[in-house]
Amino acid sequence: MNISSFNSGKFVQRLQYKSFEPTLIHTQWHLDNDAVAMLLSQADQKLGELNAFSQLIPDVDFFIKMHVLKEGTKSSRIEGTQTDIDEAVQKEEYINPEKKTTGRRYKTMYKP
Repeated sequence: MNISSFNSGKFVQRLQYKSFEPTLIHTQWHLDNDAVAMLLSQADQKLGELNAFSQLIPDVDFFIKMHVLKEGTKSSRIEGTQTDIDEAVQKEEYINPEKKTTGRRYKTMYKP
C-alpha cells in the first residue's frame, strides 16, 4: 500500500448518526516520501533512547509519579496556589496548618 494514497477510513451512516470505520492496515507499506521516512527513523531512534533510559531507572512507575507530581506543583503555581513538592508527598495532617487557612484543599500523593 502506498502511504501517500492511504485512506484512513470512511464515515458510515447509521440509524441516527454517522460513525467512522477505520481502514484495516494489515498490508505492506511503501514509503514514497523521503521526509516521512526520515521522521519515522528519528521517532524510532527516540523510542530506542527512551527504552534505554527506562532500563537505567530502578522503578519507572515511581519516576513517572514524581514527574507528574512535579508538573502538578508547577501548574499549581500558575493557578496561584503555592503548593511545594514536599507538601504534595506528605500526609495532609503533617502540612503546616498556616498554609491550610486559605481554605484550599490539598491533593497529596501520599496514600495510607
